Amino acid sequence: MLCIDTWTNNAMSEGQRDTMSSFLANTAHNREQIIPIRGWSTSPDVIARVASTADKIDLLFIDGDHSYEEVLQDWRAYAPMMAPGGVVAMHDVGWAEGVQQVIAEEIRPYVINERRFPNLWWGQLAP
Repeated sequence: MLCIDTWTNNAMSEGQRDTMSSFLANTAHNREQIIPIRGWSTSPDVIARVASTADKIDLLFIDGDHSYEEVLQDWRAYAPMMAPGGVVAMHDVGWAEGVQQVIAEEIRPYVINERRFPNLWWGQLAP
């Protein structure tokens, strides 16, 4: 499992701080199953590392910047790496118009099954 984050608490209400040590402590029991990749998800270096590490992505969970432009960049960066029949999940769909718009315009046309909680949407891509 690849986890991409800056681990610097960007745009969080409690302010910017390094959270990498907390992440590693919280996931220590699964350390051999998790590959943390530190950086911005749309950075060419991060995208290249994901492409060289992952065969195909079975589950893509996007929870980054919520603007349309940034969500679209995340989706377009990783969509080509998705496995047929894979699942894409989007957080903050309940309030973030950018997330809602990317789902409607870019993802839903490829989805065969979808579900939603108040603030989480996920869809299974066609095989």
